[in-house]
Amino acid sequence: MLNTKTFFETRSLSWVASAIATFSLVSAGCAVDEEAFSEEIELSEEGLVEDEKSDHLIPSIPFTAFDADMSHVGDRETFKVFTSATAYRSFFGQPAPAVVNWRTDWVVYYSAGIKPTGGYSAQIEEITRVGRTLKVTTSLISPGPDCMVTQALTKPAVLAKFKRQSSISRTRRVKNDKVKPCGPKCAGKMGLTCPGIGRCIDDPTDTCDPERGGADCLGLCLCDAKAKCQAGERFDSSPEVCSCVKDQPTCNYDDHNKKYVSRSAEECTLIDFMCQEGTRQFTNECGCGCAQPEDCPPYINCMPGPGRTCSDSPARCPLSPVVR
Repeated sequence: MLNTKTFFETRSLSWVASAIATFSLVSAGCAVDEEAFSEEIELSEEGLVEDEKSDHLIPSIPFTAFDADMSHVGDRETFKVFTSATAYRSFFGQPAPAVVNWRTDWVVYYSAGIKPTGGYSAQIEEITRVGRTLKVTTSLISPGPDCMVTQALTKPAVLAKFKRQSSISRTRRVKNDKVKPCGPKCAGKMGLTCPGIGRCIDDPTDTCDPERGGADCLGLCLCDAKAKCQAGERFDSSPEVCSCVKDQPTCNYDDHNKKYVSRSAEECTLIDFMCQEGTRQFTNECGCGCAQPEDCPPYINCMPGPGRTCSDSPARCPLSPVVR
């Protein structure tokens, strides 16, 4: 017969063995199907996470961007890491594309929110891990002030898959936003040079590094020099010119003989307008509108007095105010 002490020791060992087996299954991922916790932090001055300054020595985790319908989510800035098909479907309202295998993959999603124009792009720059923390570096590329962009609302966003990680307890995001300068391209295989006295610099928004084997990288033209121009010339500092050009006649929008309908020469090619009697249509580099004869006075004095008569002046000069 089994004595009482032996009985309880046997039951205790059995319970411990069962608990160890259950813990092993959970650790192996058989019972884990939850979304990783996400929080956002900023870069320190050194460009590293403040409490994890050694993570730049850890190899990056490879990732692959993929396409999916993201139009109905992410109107505000959003960052999420999905570790299961259930979490992904709950957020997007539909399953992930077939390129995602949830047995081996996790998914990261970043939306920069709605932007007022085109020219923006959202990127996942790097994924690393430090201990039980997954770090994801995101980047919003914004258009510079000299960039031509579409005048429409846009929502830059990106999805990427990466290898499933074990023993991750939290996810941290690092923002590395950039402004993309616009202008002529330079260098590269074709040996493109910059206009005028402009110089070629590396494009900070691409992954091609000319100092690390990227001899064919295309750069951007920068006009940061000045030149002394001759009389009648001015220096055009735009990257597309970067040299002295002839100084145009300035626009006089206070000319009392002209009434401008538009101050854009380009817009004037697209609009149609009528001029009142006594005036004619005109178009120049300053815009377009209606003009009366050049010899019309700034105003027509019809008040009584010697030599003052209206005669036909108001009809001939309709843009000149009449004083009676």
